[in-house]
Amino acid sequence: MKFSQRLETWFNAVTFAEAGEFETAREILKNEQHVLLVLPDDRFRQNTLDRALNLSSRCGAAILDVFYPPLAETHLHSLLQTYHDSTIRWQTLAIQGDLDKAILDYVRRTPAVAFVMLEEMSENLTTLTSPWRNLPCPLVVMTPGTTSI
Repeated sequence: MKFSQRLETWFNAVTFAEAGEFETAREILKNEQHVLLVLPDDRFRQNTLDRALNLSSRCGAAILDVFYPPLAETHLHSLLQTYHDSTIRWQTLAIQGDLDKAILDYVRRTPAVAFVMLEEMSENLTTLTSPWRNLPCPLVVMTPGTTSI
C-alpha cells in the first residue's frame, strides 16, 4: 500500500473516530495491519507466540503471519490450538529455502506488514546482512530473557 493510500486510510479512521464511531475506526485501521513472526528453527517457546499475539493486539493488527521451518509444523499447530479464541487471525507459512530471502520477499509483497518479530537466533545479530537492514518496517528481536512486550 502506498503512503498516500495509508494516509487516506488513517484520515478515514480519524473521521469515524471524531464522529464517535470508534469501532468502525478500529476496523478500518485493523484491516491493513499484519505482523510477521519468524520462527527460525523448531525449538521455539510458547511465550514467543504469547508475546507476538500480545504485541499484535496492542498495535491493532488483524493478522499474525507465522513463518516456520517445516520441522516445526506439528509443534506449531498444537500450540496454536490454545489461541482459538483470539480476535487476531493466524496465517502459517512454511519456510522453503533461504530464510532471509523468504522474509524480504514476503514483506515486499505485503506492504501492510507493521513489523517483523524474530526469535533470537544463534548467529550474532550485529552482523545482519544488508537486506535485513533495509527492511521497510521495524525488526523486533525477542531474546530468551525478555518477559513481556
